[in-house]
Amino acid sequence: MQIILPTWLKDWKINNNTTGDFTVTCRTAAGLGAICLPGLTTTIYGDGTNINLDSPALGGASIAGNGYQELPGGLIMQWLTGASDSNGILTRPWPIPFPNALFGATATYLSNGTALAAVIPSVSNISTAMTCVVNVANSAGGAVASANVKVIALGN
Repeated sequence: MQIILPTWLKDWKINNNTTGDFTVTCRTAAGLGAICLPGLTTTIYGDGTNINLDSPALGGASIAGNGYQELPGGLIMQWLTGASDSNGILTRPWPIPFPNALFGATATYLSNGTALAAVIPSVSNISTAMTCVVNVANSAGGAVASANVKVIALGN
């Protein structure tokens, strides 16, 4: 038996409950596949071309000032820094696009390495899987220009 899966970067758990001694081959339409044995639950992952057994321990990473770490199960953690413009807005692309979704992000304003409660950075709801937008305002709601902002986000 074969299951044709999409060419996604994704993990799946396949439970082969076939009657008899039948294997299940999971593959993409044009790629290689993984064999799931009868009576077992097998973790497989798609690498965008093929289907493979067992997820890698850790995915790609760029450990830098603006970077990311791909975690087991498909979760991606990303971080970036930048300064707000004259309107108090920081707009930057994520180090890598989130392939499926941006779950959430948080921002911190630092002045000489110290977080200031009087300045409130907030990750805008117009942030996307490809771009981060942060609004930086003071406690009165006025824009804060040239604010040094650090952002961390999770997605998949």
